[in-house]
Amino acid sequence: MSSRRGMGTRRSLVAIAAALAGSAGILIAVGAAPASGPATNGYSVVDLGTLGGTVSEGAGISDPGVISGFAATAAGAIDAALWRDGQIVDLGTLGGTSAVAIDVNPRGQAVGLSTNAAGVTRGFLWEDETLSDLGTLGGPIGRANRINARGEIVGFSSTLAGPIHATRWYDGSTTDLGTFGGSFSLAAGINDAGEIVGAATYPDGLEHGTLWRHDEMTDLGALPPLYPDSRAIRINNRGQAIGWAATAPGNVEQIVGATHAVLWDDGQVIDLGTLGGPTSRAYGLNEHSQIVGTARTASGADHAFLWQDGLMTDANDLLPEGSGWTLTIAFGIDEQGGVVGQGIHNGQRHGFLLTPTPGG
Repeated sequence: MSSRRGMGTRRSLVAIAAALAGSAGILIAVGAAPASGPATNGYSVVDLGTLGGTVSEGAGISDPGVISGFAATAAGAIDAALWRDGQIVDLGTLGGTSAVAIDVNPRGQAVGLSTNAAGVTRGFLWEDETLSDLGTLGGPIGRANRINARGEIVGFSSTLAGPIHATRWYDGSTTDLGTFGGSFSLAAGINDAGEIVGAATYPDGLEHGTLWRHDEMTDLGALPPLYPDSRAIRINNRGQAIGWAATAPGNVEQIVGATHAVLWDDGQVIDLGTLGGPTSRAYGLNEHSQIVGTARTASGADHAFLWQDGLMTDANDLLPEGSGWTLTIAFGIDEQGGVVGQGIHNGQRHGFLLTPTPGG
């Protein structure tokens, strides 16, 4: 099953993966990873580099500044990776051709997805320099999306009967989080209190943004005029959640150009708007209600955005002059406002770290 995360800017991990032969736990120094000159708009940007190949992505960031994602090797392989202390940690795969570390918690535990030797996508946990298959709800497919400070992991996996269901892994147990009576659900975010967000279907097949709290499911609602389809992606420790909602009838993952990034806060569904185009999606959220994601511009380009204090800003407008970057998608933001994602730098798709500068 595909990740169904992006609007075209997100390059499918499986689609870009070639033959891969990575090994877990290898530390590779980040050499002359190109960085911009002095920031002129209060931000600086750094190229995360690769493992010798041409592609990388920053998928998540945790305090104190550890970044998760993937990076290509010189042989064209795609390995799950962490960036920490000026080095890239090559996490390898579960024996297959590709992997990505989607999230990392403050304890340094990382989760994500990887193909195994049979070519099947599975969720993984990386800790103590070891990559482990998390297992499933009885079917072949799995994916881990988030891990909180306690080590609770959420994602989705296939059941013995076949459908994909939201899944929680913790303390050796694997839990099916259920649906609203439909056949599909997924868990995409979890906070340190164990509150989980994602999406679940009713019998009509449409996805509804969903909150799991104390084993109870709540429909988060959608945008007026109440096209019901929505998906929640992240929840912070204040209980705010983000994701996207449909702005036209139909399934949120099938309609084109008809979703807006949203914030669920204190019972309200807040439309975050776009960058002049028809669509946007929110992926990252911190405790200061700063939100990042991707949005279509009036010219039809996909650009990373930063939303704060009611205003959506094109992240490219924050770049230092002459940086050489076009930031296309942002996936994570830490408590200091550091943003990670993927953009185009000198003609190649690389992960970036966009950082506020003191006094900027």
